[in-house]
Amino acid sequence: MSAEKWLEEEKLLIDLDRRGVMEWNPPQTRESQRKALELTFNEYADHYVKHHRRPDGGELTGGSKRNLQADVKHLRDAFGEKRLASITPSMIRDWYEGDHPEGPWAFKRECERLKAILTDASNPGIDGDPPIIETNPFVMPIPPDPETQSCKIRPLDADTIHRLYKEMPEYTRISVLLAAMAGA
Repeated sequence: MSAEKWLEEEKLLIDLDRRGVMEWNPPQTRESQRKALELTFNEYADHYVKHHRRPDGGELTGGSKRNLQADVKHLRDAFGEKRLASITPSMIRDWYEGDHPEGPWAFKRECERLKAILTDASNPGIDGDPPIIETNPFVMPIPPDPETQSCKIRPLDADTIHRLYKEMPEYTRISVLLAAMAGA
């Protein structure tokens, strides 16, 4: 009985397609589209982190992997349980214009990550699966690189270098002179 019911439903969908009312899609496609509508940001972020690679195709290691996980953690705090398909440009704008206590460099990276994750979700799958979301809702500009503070540090004068040299233990004094000569 359930097979006959399923067959009747498919016949109805095909008939609606022939009449131009709605497009018929195979059951597997409809099921993946249904699952995509229920997919949360957290679930897709897990997929993104697991499959994200370096530009040469190699796996991320060390600091790159830690930075990716830290950026995604901050994004999870903002978008975690929201359905991916329900994230709108206005939600992103509210997050974008909010406080970012991690600092301007982390905020810039988070913007780049969020845009990359949503771009990935709006592209067709590797096996030809339809995109999970129709368009990328990240329409805000990526912030420019923040101004570095190291350029505001004034160079050491000869007297300060001499005092540092004298205060260092004898076995490491040479490092002060080497650093000063090398411009460190």
